[in-house]
Amino acid sequence: VDPHLEPASEVELQEVARIPGITLGSHSWSHPDLRALGSSRLEQELRESLAWLRERFQAVIPWISYPYGAYSIAVEDAARRAGYRAGVRIDGGGLARDRRPTFSLPRLNVPAGLSRSGFVLRTAGLFCR
Repeated sequence: VDPHLEPASEVELQEVARIPGITLGSHSWSHPDLRALGSSRLEQELRESLAWLRERFQAVIPWISYPYGAYSIAVEDAARRAGYRAGVRIDGGGLARDRRPTFSLPRLNVPAGLSRSGFVLRTAGLFCR
C-alpha cells in the first residue's frame, strides 16, 4: 500500500489531536460494510472504535463516519445504542428523508490534492464527486 493510503498511526493522531479545533470521530473498528454484519458484530465494531478513541484522546465527538458511506436503518439504530449522537454518509446531497437526519448527514469527499477552487465548488454543492 502506498504510504499516503495507510491509516494514521496513534502517534500521528496524538499530534493532530493537539491542534486547536480538531476533533476525532469514529470510522468503525475494522472498516467493514456495517450493513453486512449481524447485530452482535455490528455493535462490537461500533463500540470498540468509540471506546478506543475515548481512552486515548480528549477531543472525541460521538459521531460515526460510515465505512464506504454504507448505512441503513439497522446501522443507524445500532450506532445510537452504541453511544453515537450522529452519523455521516458519503453519498452527498441533502438530508435523506427516509432516515433520521442526525444519523444520515451528508459529507463531502475531499480528496488529497484538491485545489482551492475544487474545494469551493464542492462545498458550494456544484460538484459532488
